[in-house]
Amino acid sequence: MKKRSHLRFGLFLALLMALMAVFFGSATSLPAWALCLARPSSAFDDAEVPHAAEHSFTHMSASSLQACAVERPAQGADCLGQLSRRAPSTSPTANLCHVPNTAVAVLDDPNSRLQPGMRRWYHLESESTAPSDPRRTPVPDSLYPYPEQRVGFVAFGMRGLDVEQLHAGFVKLEDRGPWNWERALGFDFCTVLRLGPGWCVPSDPDSWAACQAKIEQLVAANPGHLWLLGNEPDNPCRPGAMHSTEYAETYHDVYMFIKGTESEPGIDRSAQVGIGGVVVPSAARIEWLGRVLDHYRNEYGELMPIDVWNVHNLLLSECPGSCGCRDPNPCPDLCCAGGYLPPEFGCDSSRRTFRSEADQANWEEFTQLIRGFREWMATREEARDKPLIVTEMGVLAGIEAPNYGIEPINQFMDRTFDFMMEEKDPDRGYAADGYRLVQRWTWYSLTDRSFNGALFNSQRSLTDFGVNFANYTARFLPESPTTIFFQRGWTGYTENCDTTLRPVESWPHGRYLWISADATQKVLLQFDLSLLPTDVEVVSATLSLVSLFHAGVDEMTVGCYGVKRPWVVDEATWTQAAASTQWEVPGCLGPKDRELTPAWSVLLTTNPTTYVWDVTDLARQWVASPTSNNGVLLEGEAAGSGYWQFYSSDHAENPPHALHRSRPRLDLVVQLPEAVPSETRTPTPTPTRTTTPTPTKTFTPTPTDTMTATPTETATPTPTDTSTPTPTASPTATPTNTPTPTPTRTATPTPTKTTTPTPTDTATPTPTVALNHPPTNGTVSPSSGSAPAGQVRYFTTTWFDPDGHADLKACRFQIGDSTRPKSLRLNAVLLYQVPTNKIMIRSDNGRKWWGGKLVGSANVIQNKQAKVYCNLTTVSKTGNTVSVRWAVEFKEAFKGQKKLYLKVRDLGGLSTPLQKKGNYNVS
Repeated sequence: MKKRSHLRFGLFLALLMALMAVFFGSATSLPAWALCLARPSSAFDDAEVPHAAEHSFTHMSASSLQACAVERPAQGADCLGQLSRRAPSTSPTANLCHVPNTAVAVLDDPNSRLQPGMRRWYHLESESTAPSDPRRTPVPDSLYPYPEQRVGFVAFGMRGLDVEQLHAGFVKLEDRGPWNWERALGFDFCTVLRLGPGWCVPSDPDSWAACQAKIEQLVAANPGHLWLLGNEPDNPCRPGAMHSTEYAETYHDVYMFIKGTESEPGIDRSAQVGIGGVVVPSAARIEWLGRVLDHYRNEYGELMPIDVWNVHNLLLSECPGSCGCRDPNPCPDLCCAGGYLPPEFGCDSSRRTFRSEADQANWEEFTQLIRGFREWMATREEARDKPLIVTEMGVLAGIEAPNYGIEPINQFMDRTFDFMMEEKDPDRGYAADGYRLVQRWTWYSLTDRSFNGALFNSQRSLTDFGVNFANYTARFLPESPTTIFFQRGWTGYTENCDTTLRPVESWPHGRYLWISADATQKVLLQFDLSLLPTDVEVVSATLSLVSLFHAGVDEMTVGCYGVKRPWVVDEATWTQAAASTQWEVPGCLGPKDRELTPAWSVLLTTNPTTYVWDVTDLARQWVASPTSNNGVLLEGEAAGSGYWQFYSSDHAENPPHALHRSRPRLDLVVQLPEAVPSETRTPTPTPTRTTTPTPTKTFTPTPTDTMTATPTETATPTPTDTSTPTPTASPTATPTNTPTPTPTRTATPTPTKTTTPTPTDTATPTPTVALNHPPTNGTVSPSSGSAPAGQVRYFTTTWFDPDGHADLKACRFQIGDSTRPKSLRLNAVLLYQVPTNKIMIRSDNGRKWWGGKLVGSANVIQNKQAKVYCNLTTVSKTGNTVSVRWAVEFKEAFKGQKKLYLKVRDLGGLSTPLQKKGNYNVS
């Protein structure tokens, strides 16, 4: 039926175009929009099929093609001309056309191996598909405008995964090109072609015939793409392993088939072709690569053409012998598990290298191997001043070892990423990239859980490695707003940021922190935020500590005070802030030592629990003026002399308990400052009003803001966490309690949409109506994680409106597994009404809203999926932002993997679509 309907539609279009031709003269003179109608329906769809399918089209002029298929004609005209001519690229790293995410039709190409009369639809890929952001400053002297474009992962499939939260820019695929929906995510891609015995053997006529058809389809469908020929061809224990001479000849045949020469072009002269990645760039593998280059030169009389160099850098043992040490083993005394050496080296014991599981996380050896490989590249003309990509890296060991720590692998990730991001050498690096040693890299892997290091788990949520990865790229502010956290042991943050003050002695390196009811034990904490630019705007900031024990007192209020005086963690005591500085009043009690009014207070009631203090105002000061960042003091108050105990930043991970997750943590939601307006509109006869084009995923802050009062403190009805909380890439919020409302800051009112009423009996000028900008969805934090049913969980959601928070009307937070209207009864759908300050929940049948209760009131609204505690839910309205911290308890019937969505509508009737913001598991 579907094919018939397409046929009928096609006949209708053909008739329509024939009739139009009578008036316009010929098909080629038809309007561009008419030619667009003639394109096949599969040209722009998001189906999971290769991008290029062969179709026969009426010939179109380049100008018609430009108007028909290119979304940005000004950029596309030259590109189409180049594409139809197949002009060879002069730069090994420059793709043919720089019109990202644009589909175009290509005319016949005399240099192509396609059959005459056949044309293809192409989806162009630029060298850098990340959109330009006027608020971000591109990195100078760099191939890539933004740092996160260098960071990538190995993917065998991305379907169903929220990969956007990784903020990555580069993806390695295997034996396929990217699907349309994958390209729409904004990544750049490379593809490994599986070559060699067991896969594709060009020297075997039968094998090569089948390979040619597949490679031709892939290359034609992805012009300008990067193809890596072979996967670890040096490893005899991998399919596709080859002798160095065999690999050189295989490379030649496939390279010539793909690119050819200027006189005899292949499928795509604009393609980039790279060498297959060896297991590790060790001395033995470098020798093997040298043999490959030498054989190629001797066999073909020219240097081996390599556009991009590629290695793996997996710190595995290297040993000769049979795979897995199976008998008969030619080298029985040299057997070891890991990356086996090429058999052509025989049983040479001098090439054997043993690396333990712990050695696989040796970041120093990783960097030494890269430096050594670049030094060798500089000695070979085929490799000198060429780009280098590390397409497999990580720590594969430990997947079956419960005591193999997560923290060492995360530290390995941070340090190697930093090295590849920053290391330069004018004698060895790639000149076109500011002499950096490494241009891009891909972590192994996105989902392969047969080895360690997977970024997503089987529930499609981020693992600890994924959280670490996302927090690393967040530092570059790839989107606005962005969530980033600071916690010792994560994402390169190694600071010892806390100490317990007490009259007897301080404990700067103790495993625990103590806060007493009589204020004789208190905690100093400080986080280094210097990696953030000073002009970044803090939307929210929360400090969290995990309690594990208390004694002598059942409840205690803990205030969080901003510290004014600089202190040193290893030197601070009850009487002194540092070795040469005394507290004004012992115990950090003086007005010159700390603020006398707490920024936030929390009531401690039970444990183990994660307690959270809102430190937004303090964090704004710290980021804007780094010298003002002296951290905070946590001080308790209650009747009696009991105490509460918390995990400190010095607490060990203690695998498999993962206690590194329980250390003190600071979570920030930050956004970039708004760009300078690009246009000014002057409505007549009303006064001039400057408008800014509505950005995507960006929010316009107002410099002055009015904070709403926070409800008074209320005890948590249920414990909120376990002793080993699940890590999240966003703040894990918990009940917040303040004994007094947050002070109100006076501000210039944010303009809202207003209409001057017209008197009924007199003629007056047309009333002035303020321009209405559409609202935008913000973030959900946490955006991933897991929680048991029956316990209160806290989610912070944000929405934005350029016209000010008072312009927002209905803010929707939806938790569930379907967005279809008929399935709303299977979701927990929450709504905050901004004008009335009331919250609601969708009814069990999904047709009505229940509740309508004031935020902070002693009410519980619920349906079959969840409860919402009004007294524990808080709201902040700041400038252009509405932030709601929901206190939600999921019910047993709601167990399972859920998705998190946001939607918002303003008073002018403008709204956003329902947007997915994360995944969450209710256990």
